[in-house]
Amino acid sequence: MKKFTLFILTLVSLTAKAEVYTLDLNSPTYPEEIIYSEDGMWNQTGVAHASNMDNFFKFQVFNFSHNVHNVYSTNVREQWTGFTVCKSTYQNDYCANYAQGGLAGTDSPYIWAKYSHYWHYEDNNNRYGTSTNYIRFESESVRWDRKHYYPKHLYLNISQEAYKDIMGEGFVARAFAQGDELKVKICALDSTGFPDTTNYVYGYLADFRSENSSEWTIATDWVKVDLTSLGKCYGLSFEVISTDIDPDFGMLTSTLFALDGLTVVTTAEELITTGISSTRTNDQTEKVLTPEGIWIIRGGKTYSVTGNLIK
Repeated sequence: MKKFTLFILTLVSLTAKAEVYTLDLNSPTYPEEIIYSEDGMWNQTGVAHASNMDNFFKFQVFNFSHNVHNVYSTNVREQWTGFTVCKSTYQNDYCANYAQGGLAGTDSPYIWAKYSHYWHYEDNNNRYGTSTNYIRFESESVRWDRKHYYPKHLYLNISQEAYKDIMGEGFVARAFAQGDELKVKICALDSTGFPDTTNYVYGYLADFRSENSSEWTIATDWVKVDLTSLGKCYGLSFEVISTDIDPDFGMLTSTLFALDGLTVVTTAEELITTGISSTRTNDQTEKVLTPEGIWIIRGGKTYSVTGNLIK
């Protein structure tokens, strides 16, 4: 009984101490000020710095990758991959999302993502891990102090360029049809900073998989993506996947997308005093959110979300 009481008190303590961090693009940590160019993009986008450590930017506990590749090109499309900050509202603009602003509304800032399938797999130095787009979790006050958090959710929005591709109005991409999809694979980063490829969720920018066309969706508004199943992790990596693939040139759909509202907590916030979450399915399966991540209890046995037997 004493052990059980101690367990309950521990869970209550964990819940009480939970801190919530939601991405606030009006309060940059590094650099201390975000200056926007005339087109609404961060003016340091694609600018090479003396140290690769400067090819990142940070808000609160979120350190965003920003990779400079071709510093000799005058075309901003060729200079970088990863993330930058935008607040463009211009139709047909390179950094314009379909919502024409962040979650806060028109002309508010949002994270602009440029994923590259080529740089994802072809960087011989493995400089960017296994993706050009990743967010490392850190302490709020100290840069490069890697920490773990529990992701709750984020929001995605399709780019105007990708929307045109899906509608068949782009340069090389074909119009989407039944069975097509454009999605973002979001993997948890492990303690070494690399993606755990067994622990991921999908966020859909376009979903035409249903045989019923009335159920087809495009993320023209901000779409919430639940990240709670990822559990404890040290960051997130992002990979854009499309069904419009050319055998010689690869994916043809634009890989640009917008992100906002990323929220994490410092502890397994959803724990309640019984140690069991409110999620119970008809087959008597229970999801338990613990300090080690989400556990699945079924038939008297406990599994991780990837299916590994814990006990």
